[in-house]
Amino acid sequence: MSDHINGIKSGSYRKEIIDTLQKLVKGMPAYKEFVFFVKCVRDYYLANFEKGGPDIAVIGSGIPEELVLASGKRPYWILGGSRVSSMWADDAVPRDTDPVSRSSLGYLKSCFTERTLILVPLVNDSARKLAYILKSEGFKVHTVHFPPVKNADSIEEWNRQYEACRSAIAFHLKKPLTKRALQKSKEQIRRAKTSIHDLS
Repeated sequence: MSDHINGIKSGSYRKEIIDTLQKLVKGMPAYKEFVFFVKCVRDYYLANFEKGGPDIAVIGSGIPEELVLASGKRPYWILGGSRVSSMWADDAVPRDTDPVSRSSLGYLKSCFTERTLILVPLVNDSARKLAYILKSEGFKVHTVHFPPVKNADSIEEWNRQYEACRSAIAFHLKKPLTKRALQKSKEQIRRAKTSIHDLS
């Protein structure tokens, strides 16, 4: 029975993604280069996790990217909400939970397994509730609270949170995140940002 329900959930989610992409394609300028980005989004969000889900999932954009990329694993970023996936979490969260946290929880519960390490930046009360619910349901969760401003007063706490997150990822993957790997991922991110800037 649960397989039947999960199949329905998966079908509804896939349909929502495809419908949204089709709407975007209709409104896009007629540059053939945009097809590349549409395919990237399609392949990313319609990934088949039955063949093995990601080792690391990241909620939001509050985790330094180099920490995740230095692992050598392809992380799964959950950056936004979905109407369908938010409905999957209706019975698990309070009514005042923001839509992004609600949909993130629904998506994680429906598509991910306990073997995935989920990184949750504690940016608001909803993120704290989300982390608590995921932990209570047996998911591997590591929370971080980076100070909102990186300055002379906050640098010690920022570094502490960074190292704790680095250790959590290394422990989960059973391999260290070396200084060399971090430097390499920082350089990859720098080049990607330069390419994005050049494209715009």
